[in-house]
Amino acid sequence: MKHIVDHNSLISHLGGAPKIAEFLKIKPVNVRQWMLRNRIPPEHWQELSALSSESGFAVDANWLVDTMPPRKAVDVAA
Repeated sequence: MKHIVDHNSLISHLGGAPKIAEFLKIKPVNVRQWMLRNRIPPEHWQELSALSSESGFAVDANWLVDTMPPRKAVDVAA
């Protein structure tokens, strides 16, 4: 089993962008964007938590919050 330490590795563990997109009924490009940012939007946490429990690695909102990296600061001076 892969070591699941962040949102990106969770997506990979659950089958990758195409499978997650199909499960959530969204476009794969959206999930690929999450992978680039390593951030799953909170509105999808409940569904992915349910999917993860079926895959043998159950995550909950606490795990998702704890593994979410901080947002990058926006330089407004530019």
